[in-house]
Amino acid sequence: MRIATSALQRSVVQAVQSNLQRIARAQAQIATEKRIQTVSDDPVAASEVMADNQELRATDQYRRNLSTVSTRADLEESVLSQLTFLIERAQELATAQASGTASPATRLVAKAEVDRIIEQVVQLGNTKLGREYIFGGFQTDAAPFAATGVYSGTGDVRNLEIGRGQLTLANNNGKTIFADSGVVAGLTALRDGLEAGTGDAVRLAMPVLGTSFDAVQSLIGDVGGRMNQLESVSGSLDALSMSVGIHKSAREGVDLSTSTTELLAAQTALQAALLSASRVLNVSLAQYLT
Repeated sequence: MRIATSALQRSVVQAVQSNLQRIARAQAQIATEKRIQTVSDDPVAASEVMADNQELRATDQYRRNLSTVSTRADLEESVLSQLTFLIERAQELATAQASGTASPATRLVAKAEVDRIIEQVVQLGNTKLGREYIFGGFQTDAAPFAATGVYSGTGDVRNLEIGRGQLTLANNNGKTIFADSGVVAGLTALRDGLEAGTGDAVRLAMPVLGTSFDAVQSLIGDVGGRMNQLESVSGSLDALSMSVGIHKSAREGVDLSTSTTELLAAQTALQAALLSASRVLNVSLAQYLT
């Protein structure tokens, strides 16, 4: 009587395929050090890992924005510090040339120096970071200040997200720093007063210079506060990244010793399945020949 072996053959083939899959899965886990290779391995954990990955990508973007803001804040602080020096020098000139010991001749000499100061202020207003004029508002590809000190940029500012729903100013625009502060107006008034050649004309510019000095110091304080905020946010992002990374690792990480044991077990089972397959094939051949 011929014994049917098709069911046995299917069982052996399935055992071989199953163990090959176990080996492939264990090898992938060892190679990647990740327990989850596909969503079907653990749908709940896979969903959490995807959420963690999204959070980490967002954190990386926040870091890039933070770096941009930090660079711009450093540059703005440097410009404001130079403005402070230039305004202080202009005030010294105004005080000296408003006195009774000054003359039209000395005031013309002082005017030449103020002209140079105005040129330096315009250069500061046209500061570039890479290819961008950073004080032009949304106008970044053209110098925002003319040689006369007239501002042609926009009144906009760039805000960047450095945390979930947390926006911060990248830097002030030129209108705020140089025009609204009274810096350009004060220096222009001083230049015109010196050109007029009288002490009274020079004295008219002094209150404007004082106001512009105070405005610049206020802006320096604002930048300092912004930089403190950035430092605090940077620490928070570090803590968040670590926390999310630990959670992600716990959900998808693999115990290498467990995976190695599983690999060895699957290899042993595969060898047994292959041995069974060879025996089944021999029986089938013998039946075929009888």
